[in-house]
Amino acid sequence: METETPIPFEEAVLFLDDHLVVVDKPHFLPMTPSGRFLRETLLVRLKDKLGLPALTPIHRLDRETAGVVVFSSDARTRGAYQSLFQQRSVRKVYEALAAPLSLDYPFTYRSRMVDGEQFFVMREVQGEPNSETVVELIERRGELALYRLQPHTG
Repeated sequence: METETPIPFEEAVLFLDDHLVVVDKPHFLPMTPSGRFLRETLLVRLKDKLGLPALTPIHRLDRETAGVVVFSSDARTRGAYQSLFQQRSVRKVYEALAAPLSLDYPFTYRSRMVDGEQFFVMREVQGEPNSETVVELIERRGELALYRLQPHTG
């Protein structure tokens, strides 16, 4: 059996109670097992470290994205927390460092997102938009720009 390449970045538990685990996910760590990653995923690491076999993510972040992730540790209350995300009652804000864009800010990016081949992975396709994100320029940093992204849907 092939061994996984260790991902040298560590997650940090920010909050833990009988219902939720809130974690600061590092860059490059996958959320859940898929493809070549099984043990080196946030979900498996947390289940092992915390001894919570029923742990389930309430939402996701892409492998390349660092940020705060909420997990449910109690199946009895999981649905209530999941519905907050499904009803878009939770406000999400991201920051991204990227190449400068020649646009007027803020602007709204609209696209069509559909389920990807893997669990919890979305992909962008042609068609009527079902996703909307407001993009603001925070500041320029040399050859790069720092952006604030606020998804309203998707």
